[in-house]
Amino acid sequence: MRPLEGIVVTRAAPYARIPVALIVGARGASSIAADFERLLRAASRRVGALVAATSPRRIVREGLQLDRCSVAAIADTAPPADSEEFRRGIEVVLKATSGFVVIDGANAAAVAATRGVDRARVVLCAWRVNEAVRLHAAAGGPVVLRRSRGGNAMIELRSAGIVLASVAVPSIGVTGDTGRRRRLRALMFAVALAFGLGLSPEEIAAAAESRGAGILAAWAPESTAGRGHRAGNRAT
Repeated sequence: MRPLEGIVVTRAAPYARIPVALIVGARGASSIAADFERLLRAASRRVGALVAATSPRRIVREGLQLDRCSVAAIADTAPPADSEEFRRGIEVVLKATSGFVVIDGANAAAVAATRGVDRARVVLCAWRVNEAVRLHAAAGGPVVLRRSRGGNAMIELRSAGIVLASVAVPSIGVTGDTGRRRRLRALMFAVALAFGLGLSPEEIAAAAESRGAGILAAWAPESTAGRGHRAGNRAT
């Protein structure tokens, strides 16, 4: 069997049901998996990881090779030439996943074109909010966004106008360096996946800001200290 791209997470009880997180894609999937693992370990979850590149198109051609998973992420964006096959791949992942499926906001149109989508389970990860992302949010779909407030930046997971989880991050301009933008994108995915697996907003914020986790240390070790987090508050 070809190795799956994913993370297995367990709590203390060895005989408890093991939740599985599937991370699909060739664009940033390893970074997403790494940040997700760091969040989980910092929140005292036991983690086992096995990573191998794949894509929604490859899933359509070769199968998912996985019966069910708890949460999933699709890191790639749909190529114009194969958008229909990519959309079918999204459909396969959605059917196999019981909880959140985190998808790049650039795929909002492909998600909208997928029949029978439970928008409450599809989280769009959006660097920029376009009309398709707005429509998804208006229809009750969760979104994870980068917000700037008072000179600070936040990653916010929102649903129906409620901030479900948030993490303070260093400010990055729209034309900021590529490395930092990639780090931010990976953490945005990881925050949504962690919430989907049951980590509380407080656990997520504390784990992201933990020096032991090292998620924000490579960006600006001192810039996030003491900012705290906002969670469970109605958005303004």
